[in-house]
Amino acid sequence: DLLRRRPSWRGAANTLATVATWDDHDVGKSDGDASNPYKAVAKELFLDFFGVPTDDVTRGREGVYRRFEFGPTGRRVQVLLLDTRWFRSSLDVAPVREPGHGPYAPSDDATRTMLGDAQWTWLTESLRRPAQLRLLVSSIQLLPTGHGWECWEMLQPEKDRLFNLLSSLQVEDRAMGNGVVILSGDRHIGGVYKVEGVRSA
Repeated sequence: DLLRRRPSWRGAANTLATVATWDDHDVGKSDGDASNPYKAVAKELFLDFFGVPTDDVTRGREGVYRRFEFGPTGRRVQVLLLDTRWFRSSLDVAPVREPGHGPYAPSDDATRTMLGDAQWTWLTESLRRPAQLRLLVSSIQLLPTGHGWECWEMLQPEKDRLFNLLSSLQVEDRAMGNGVVILSGDRHIGGVYKVEGVRSA
C-alpha cells in the first residue's frame, strides 16, 4: 500500500506495461527457498499487487514463473520470468566465511533443484517457441561466481543444466532466434557479463 501511494509508482504503473518476478523479500523470508512457510500467502499478495488476472494460469499452479511474447512473427521478443524461490532446494553453508563474502558454498549435489520439475518442463517448452530475442529473467545471479551469496553457482548441476538447455536448443533449431539476454537481481550492484561458447557455431 505504501508503494501504491507514491506518485512515482502510480505514474509508472499508469503509463508502462509491467511484468515482474519475485525475490526473497517478496516471498517473506530472507534467502527463502522451498521450505518457506509463507510462500503461498506471499504469492497471492504478489500477484494481486501486480494485477495478475484471477483466471491467469499462474494462479492455478505452484510458483510465479510466467511467459510473455511481444511482436509479430520474425520480430518476436520473448520474456521468461523464472521463479528461483518456490521450488529451490536449500543451500550449503560454507564451513568458513571469508571476509567480504556471503555465507554459502557451491554444491555438486544433482538431487537438488533450482526450478523444480514442472518449471524445467515449462522452460524447455517455452524455449522451443520461435523468437528472435529472448529475455531470461532470474531473481538471483546466473553468471557471477565466487562471492558466496545466493546465485546459480550454489547449485552447480542446475546451472550446468540451464546452459546445456540453451546450447542444445540453439543447435537443434537454427531459426529459433538470435540470442538470449539474461537479466538478474538480488545483489545490490550492477554488472554486465558475457559468456563465450554457449551458442555453437
